[in-house]
Amino acid sequence: MRDFYAEIGAFLGTSYAIIPIGDPRHENAAHTTVTTVGGPVAGNGLVFTYSEARPDFDEATVFVRNQQRVPLWVPFNGSDEELDTPDDDFWSVDDSGDQGFSVGAWIWPDGIANETIFAKRVNVGANAEYLFHVEQEGKIGLALRDANASVNAQTIMDAAFAPSTKFRQFVVVTYDGRAGADAADGLKTYVGGALVATTATNNVNYVSMVNGAITPTVAMRSGATSLYDGKIGGGPTGLFFMKHTAAGILTAQNIADIYQVGLEAQRAGPGLLIPRRKLVKV
Repeated sequence: MRDFYAEIGAFLGTSYAIIPIGDPRHENAAHTTVTTVGGPVAGNGLVFTYSEARPDFDEATVFVRNQQRVPLWVPFNGSDEELDTPDDDFWSVDDSGDQGFSVGAWIWPDGIANETIFAKRVNVGANAEYLFHVEQEGKIGLALRDANASVNAQTIMDAAFAPSTKFRQFVVVTYDGRAGADAADGLKTYVGGALVATTATNNVNYVSMVNGAITPTVAMRSGATSLYDGKIGGGPTGLFFMKHTAAGILTAQNIADIYQVGLEAQRAGPGLLIPRRKLVKV
């Protein structure tokens, strides 16, 4: 039986967290919390709390062929459904020391509004670190926040993300941790395992992100704003956050391989054997 968590984790290094949204094997009995599957150094065992018991969400979780209840995606209503976890240093990145990170998710937005996928940020004010989101124009973006200078460095896709295609897309943004006035030039965006064109917006006053006491949130910004309306992948294809370390960063080849494993995970539940192509770890 394939362990898709382990297969994906093999490309994410030693400090990462997969948020297995909707997977009963990683939820408590009441389905009000879900616990991360993470790396051997950091990211494992962090608890997220749903805004209400997941089975009480407006739309039901969709499972892969109902095989042992492996979640395919979890719908969020865009008004009051989200999950969050207490602040932890794991979720903060020290780009003043050249540390980078990557964040990725399978998403299927129902609209093209300003909606949050994952964030350590309040809606307004200096108390913020980063924001992975769908822009008003339907473009995927990642904004880095220097809370001391109250400025952003960010990247936005050039072409709109098209929810009208009615299928999930695997979106990843990586940051090389360069910090400083050209920090946004270190952001790259991948869709479906391939690099896409983006526009970087730098700020000469940006120095680095600041580790602040901010609640990490999925499908919402802290403060109950900009909630996500649509579906987010569940189980082993749940949202992931990876901190780059000296032992490894997330490469373009890694992203393509994670995409392939994700496709296979969505076609098969535990116990279903399917062909697997050779993957290359870089």
